[in-house]
Amino acid sequence: ISGPSEACIDVNSNTLTVAGNVGTIQWQSSTNDVTYNNIIGETSTTYIATNLSATTYYKVVVTNGVCGAATSAAHTITVVNPSVSATLSSGDYVWRGSDALSIDSVDWLVPSNWYVYDGSNFDLATTLPTKDINVFIPGVGTCFRANPHIFTSTAPVSRNLTILSSGHLTMHTGKLSVAGNWENNGIFTCGTGEVIFIEEGYHTIGGTVSVNAFYDFRMNKPADGETKSVAYLLKQATIAGTMTLDLGLFDINVFSIDMDDREVLGGSHASYVRTSSTGFLQRIVHESVNNQDAGSHVRFPIGRSRYNPAHLDNYGVLDKFSLRVFDRVTDNSLEESSLTTLPAVERTWIIEEGTDGGSDVDLQLY
Repeated sequence: ISGPSEACIDVNSNTLTVAGNVGTIQWQSSTNDVTYNNIIGETSTTYIATNLSATTYYKVVVTNGVCGAATSAAHTITVVNPSVSATLSSGDYVWRGSDALSIDSVDWLVPSNWYVYDGSNFDLATTLPTKDINVFIPGVGTCFRANPHIFTSTAPVSRNLTILSSGHLTMHTGKLSVAGNWENNGIFTCGTGEVIFIEEGYHTIGGTVSVNAFYDFRMNKPADGETKSVAYLLKQATIAGTMTLDLGLFDINVFSIDMDDREVLGGSHASYVRTSSTGFLQRIVHESVNNQDAGSHVRFPIGRSRYNPAHLDNYGVLDKFSLRVFDRVTDNSLEESSLTTLPAVERTWIIEEGTDGGSDVDLQLY
């Protein structure tokens, strides 16, 4: 008998095949490998065992005329429970996928592609994750049959999103909203989709990957009363498309975000790139590059405790500029140095050009 030797509990389909036989077939099963019973009506060379909840043993008995019956060796299907390398809480969702050779088998928006954890067991979900539900993406295995995809939909959402080691989430052109932390310990393929950070609070973007690579990136985290909501980088991030700043602070920590000649939309007292440490916002500045705002300048929507953007025009050699700001003024422009005793505006903008010389810059600081 050939076929799978392992199945995930309750929801499974296992095709067994016998070969090399001559005569009439009768399939048998057992739960203890001692007592076997005929499976009524199963007399073909193929048998499909479905929805097993316990380890089960199978044999085939073959009879041929006056010859004695021949019995195959036992074939064991061991039933296992889903298991992930993460601490789960009741109500968390774990991606499952299915064996079906169709888009539905990998689509985030099919509820039966998800397990819901009840604190001790996994059940098939009947609804999709919401902004209040944590989501885990494991690697493909016995209980996890296919990697998830987000196609063109704008509906996918989660609270904390964790891509586990060997897990792989693929976006195409859709949108994914994350209301909590983003933790990538596996693979995220961004396609040309948009990841939107939503809801109030202080949340992080990290994981064990060296870089979190996004295509379109949007901040839409409303303030919690007087406190602005934050998405805080724990690992380097890249944005290959557009950065949009609607609500909340994108705190880049020690990591620089290179937007090159790509668009940065929005930016206001309600939403900006917070340069809380040594990370820079980087943009190409030149009159020939189409990343400029009204008035022909390039905006750097940065700030720390407040929104203190900079506007740059460059009529010289094309160059990439890096900007950050901090809330003090020192005699040598190093943030850790002693405060100056001279009159000052209590802000220091650090401005660096990629290539020294050749720029002809007009600069406005706010």
